[in-house]
Amino acid sequence: QHPLPSETVGVIASLLVEDLLGDAAAARDGREDGEHKAGSAAGVPEARLVVGRTYESLELCGRLITYAQKDELATPLFEALDKRLAEPDARGAREAQRCRVAALRLAAGLAANPEASEELVKHAVEVLSQSEAAVDDE
Repeated sequence: QHPLPSETVGVIASLLVEDLLGDAAAARDGREDGEHKAGSAAGVPEARLVVGRTYESLELCGRLITYAQKDELATPLFEALDKRLAEPDARGAREAQRCRVAALRLAAGLAANPEASEELVKHAVEVLSQSEAAVDDE
């Protein structure tokens, strides 16, 4: 198993966050201009696949990164989560939930990372606990 090249981790993280919250996610949520029934991905089946694959990709990246790369992968996701938690509307809530699920999948990948030390797993739990505390405060 080879770690991800360090120059690609930030790019991959940004692309995955875009998949979670960008056009594919909007289509999945049914927010596109009446193309299909609201809340349904039936009219855009590839949107469901993109968002679902993003979770899998985050978990896989968590397994492949080195300890030094953890923040570069996690930071864009948690910045997006913080931003969505500040949005009081239904869209913000949906996107915050999507970020939470993604964070759990990333943590699962970090926990399965063969280079993961006890410190890495503790870090993942700490970050997830912080985001849970923010959710509980609402």
